[in-house]
Amino acid sequence: MMMAFHTLSDVLDRVCRAVAGCALIVLLLVVLIQLVARYVLDSPPVWTEELARYAMIWAGLLGATVAFKVASDPVIANIFPEKLSRAIQTIAVLVFLLPIIAVSRGFLGRAAELSSEVLGISMIFVVAAVPVAAMVILIHLMARLATRP
Repeated sequence: MMMAFHTLSDVLDRVCRAVAGCALIVLLLVVLIQLVARYVLDSPPVWTEELARYAMIWAGLLGATVAFKVASDPVIANIFPEKLSRAIQTIAVLVFLLPIIAVSRGFLGRAAELSSEVLGISMIFVVAAVPVAAMVILIHLMARLATRP
């Protein structure tokens, strides 16, 4: 079971890195299009701001999962013994993530009924980043706990 968490965590990390990287590329290209259209052509397309915002959301939240996986996330200063520090961090992560996961069904259901103003896509494709990131971080936490004594 412990190995399953590690394997799943590693696979999810690779997927999150790839999707976050793609989201950053989309963000960069869309902002570049907007800059050229605004300052060279004097006619910025309205869809660029919305798409850039959505790409930023996915890149940021999936980037947070990557940071958590490699332990680049903020941690408690070494003022506590290691086991106590790990316990406090685990509790803090769970207190933050479990409510997000608990309300995700309703959150996604409401988002499915909405569409974006300009692009006209279902908002579920945007807001799904929140529970996806929460679940991935939770899996990384389980793998982290399975590793340490």
